[in-house]
Amino acid sequence: MLCRKVLKRFYYVQLTRMSLLLLLGIFFLQSTYPDFDIWLLLALERLLGTYYHLNKICLDLGKQKCVALPFYHSFTGCDTTSQFFGKAKKSTWEAWKSYPSITHVFQAVRINPYKKLMATSPEFVDLERFTCVIYNKTTSISQVNDLRQELFSRKPRLIETIPPTQVCS
Repeated sequence: MLCRKVLKRFYYVQLTRMSLLLLLGIFFLQSTYPDFDIWLLLALERLLGTYYHLNKICLDLGKQKCVALPFYHSFTGCDTTSQFFGKAKKSTWEAWKSYPSITHVFQAVRINPYKKLMATSPEFVDLERFTCVIYNKTTSISQVNDLRQELFSRKPRLIETIPPTQVCS
């Protein structure tokens, strides 16, 4: 309790913006420590002196999105998971904004990471739809294989040369 009264502001120097996403997801501070301030100075922006107020970002994003951020980070590419081909965090963030109902799936998987997802489970279906939205925000296609076929056939190629799909034998 003494530490909470004495130390109310914390400055942290970080190397990447992705770590900011993880901090937001791990510490949703507004409800736990409302009077504890965390400010981040990203290492790449030291010359500019840009500080990010973690508490304000948490408040602006809301609890649901903050809780969903760690899974979003791992699903869309992190240190141990490759990102989607040609799609960095900015484009996947835009896809999330255009398909906000995926947030509850990100939360559910983060809260229960060992739940087995089958291809027919609602979470898997939503993740597959989100993957389609990453590549085409206006598509009505909700299955990755169908989207792959559509994207592949945009260029003059034979459909027989398409790479293996989700269920190949």
